[in-house]
Formats: sequence, C-alpha cells, structure tokens
Amino acid sequence: MENFRQSSSTRENLGLLAVMEVLEERENITQRELARATGLNLKKVNYCLHKLLEKGYMKFQRVWKHPNKRAYLYVLTPLGLQAKSQLTYRFLKFMFDFYNKVELKLRRCLDEMDKAGCETVGIVRIQRRGA
Repeated sequence: MENFRQSSSTRENLGLLAVMEVLEERENITQRELARATGLNLKKVNYCLHKLLEKGYMKFQRVWKHPNKRAYLYVLTPLGLQAKSQLTYRFLKFMFDFYNKVELKLRRCLDEMDKAGCETVGIVRIQRRGA
C-alpha cells in the first residue's frame, strides 16, 4: 500500500482542495462551519485559509453587520479557481492510476490462482484491534 503513504505536501493539497470545494459553494461561512463541512479540525482549516490567502487563491473580509463578529466572507480568486481545478485534476489522476494498479495486481493474482487450479476465491475482512 505504498501508494497511500502521503507526503506532507499531498496532505496539505488535499486539505486545501477540501476547503476550496466548500468555499466555492458557500462564501459566508465561519471556520467552525468550514471544519464541520470538510471534516478537518479547526487548526487545519485555519492553516489552509492562511495558505490560500498567502498564495493569492482567496481573499476575505469581515462581515460587519453579521451578528457573529467573527464572521468573514471568503472568496476564491480567479487564480484560486484555477488552482482548485488543477488540484482536482491531479487528485483524480492519482486515484485513477491507483485503481488501475490495483486492478492489474488483482488480475495477475487471479490468473496465478487459475493456473494453479483454484476454482473458488473468498475474500475475508479481518478487523484489527483498535481499528
């Protein structure tokens, strides 16, 4: 399962993509709501928002007449929308490549079992303790 080991940049990109997905749908959102919508913790959401701002992918402004004084309006910039498209493409390409590798490996295993005379294959899921 070497393919699932993620580098820190991959994890960061997935976090950024998750935040951008939600911001594209809802600009007027609190960080807590953003954390719930993305499944990320509040610290990670805050980090992603600052990264998006730093890269010029997002801008934000305080919503002055909002009852919650901590409310901001988060807006993806055109550069942010372009980056989101590129991240989405790279993520989908990674997943398609991964599934193709898994399918190829499974076909090879089944071919080997067929050559060995195996007529029935069972799949068993073993639950590990603490998992």
